[in-house]
Amino acid sequence: MRPFVLIGIVFFALVSCSPPVGGGSIPEIDDLMKEQTQAWNHGDLDGFLAPYADSLHFIGSKMMRTKEEVHEMYQRKYFNRDPRGVLEFDNLEIRPIGDRNAYVLGIWKVYRNGDTLQGHYTLIWEKGPDGWKIISDHSS
Repeated sequence: MRPFVLIGIVFFALVSCSPPVGGGSIPEIDDLMKEQTQAWNHGDLDGFLAPYADSLHFIGSKMMRTKEEVHEMYQRKYFNRDPRGVLEFDNLEIRPIGDRNAYVLGIWKVYRNGDTLQGHYTLIWEKGPDGWKIISDHSS
């Protein structure tokens, strides 16, 4: 357990040392998240998940470690029936963490007939040879 505590302390120290910047500070991430909402709203689950790394940490109602698990969960919950609705992201804060990582904090909303789902997300993005990818998603 001790290594996880150390990783958490180092992560939050790095985040707290980075100056806060508003949405739009990393245009590539903003563009990818706009593409995600367009894909979701057009029923394109693969397009929505395109920015996710193949190996990641996804924490929602349960923890998942692969893009395939996340795909199966979204397919089961939102893409078999008509509960998908219209997705909207509001990136409240984007903080660079060094040259290759970024922390994104925001609110998601799904507008459906008769109700609106909403929650918060924390995303950790990593820039690699294939561009920016989500390596951690904590959504509630």
